[in-house]
Amino acid sequence: MKNTYTKIKLNDAYFVSSEGELCYKEVLDTFESCEYIDILTYNISTSNNMLIEALKNAATRDIPIRLITNIPNRWPSYFYEGARRKASDTIKTYVRKLNPDTIGNMVSVSFKFNNHAKIILTDKMVYFGSANFSDESRKNYECGALSSDKEFITYVHNDLFPYIMSSSIDYYKRNYISYVASVYGAIAYLNTQFDEIHDASYGICTDYDTKWEDVEYYNYHHNYISWKMLTKLMETIRGFEEMLSSIISELEDEYEDFISDEDFEHYEEAEKLVSDFRKDIECINEKIQDVCYVLKEMTCFDEEDTTFDILNEEYGSVAYEESLEYYLDIASNDAREKKEELIREAKEYIDLLLQYLEEYEDILLSYVDKLHELCQENDEIDNT
Repeated sequence: MKNTYTKIKLNDAYFVSSEGELCYKEVLDTFESCEYIDILTYNISTSNNMLIEALKNAATRDIPIRLITNIPNRWPSYFYEGARRKASDTIKTYVRKLNPDTIGNMVSVSFKFNNHAKIILTDKMVYFGSANFSDESRKNYECGALSSDKEFITYVHNDLFPYIMSSSIDYYKRNYISYVASVYGAIAYLNTQFDEIHDASYGICTDYDTKWEDVEYYNYHHNYISWKMLTKLMETIRGFEEMLSSIISELEDEYEDFISDEDFEHYEEAEKLVSDFRKDIECINEKIQDVCYVLKEMTCFDEEDTTFDILNEEYGSVAYEESLEYYLDIASNDAREKKEELIREAKEYIDLLLQYLEEYEDILLSYVDKLHELCQENDEIDNT
C-alpha cells in the first residue's frame, strides 16, 4: 500500500462547527452559479438525500460534476451470509441512487472503497471535515473548515481528485461519461449558434395589431448574420467532426480491447452505432456548409461600397457637384433595394440552416441515447 502525506498551508479559511445544521451549507449555496462540483464522501443517505437533489438541480446547467464515495458495509470478503446480504442491499441502493443518467448529463460517479475523507467543493468554495454528506449528519455535532482559497481549490480539483479517481472504480465499465460530456459540449455550442442566427434574422413585434401579444416576424429590411459568424460555425462543426470521430475511435478501440463472449452483442451494437453516427455527422456538416456558402453573398454585401459603385457606373456622367447629393441618394436607395432583395431571398436558406442546426442536435441526442443503451454498470462494484 502506497503511503502518501500532503501538507498545504491555507489562506482565507475558517473553522466551522454545527449541530442541527449542515457544516457545508455555504458550499451548497454556490451550486446555483458554480462552474463545477467535486464531492468526496464516505457515504450518502439511503433514503432522501438533500445533496443528491441539489446536484440534480445544478446538473441542469450541464456543468461537470464528479462524485466519489465509499459504500459502507462493503468489505473485501464476507465471512457469514448476513454480512453478504447487508452489503448486497447497500450496494444496490448506492448503484440505484447514484446512476449518473438520473442525476445529470455531465456527472461522473466513482467508488473508492477505502475512503473516509469528506470534501465538497465548487470553483468558489471548499469544505472538508468530519461531516458525512448524508441528511443524517446534520443531527450530529460536526466540525471542519471552509475556504475560498483559489490556489487550494485548484489543487484539490486538478490534482487531488484525479489522483483519487485513478484508484477508484467507475460507475460504468467503460468511459461513457467522458464521451457524453463532450457531446453535450457540442450541443451547447449548437444551441448558442441557433440563437445568434435566429436573433440576427427575426424580431418580436408587440402592438395594437398583435393585440399586444409577442409575434415573431422575419426582418426583411435588416439582417445581422455576418460571414465571420458563418465561417466560425463551419470551422467549429468541422472540429466537432474530428472530435466526435476521435470519441468514436476510442469507443471502437475500447470494445476491441475488452471484447469477450458476453460483450459480443454490445460490440456489434457499438460498431453499428459508430458507422451510422459517422455518416450522419458527415452528412449534416455538408448540408450546413452548403447553406452557409449560399448565404455568403448576403452576409458579405457592403451597402456603402455598392452605393458608390452604382453612383460611378450608372450616374457618373451626370452626377456633377451641384447634383451629386441627389444622385447619391438614388444610388443609396438602389443599394438598399439590392440588400433587401438579398435578405428576402435568404429567408428560405436561413430557415433551412436553423432546421439543420436542430437536426444536428437531434443526431447528437440520439447518439447519446444509444450510447446510454450500451452502458453497463461496472461489475467490480458488487463483490457479493
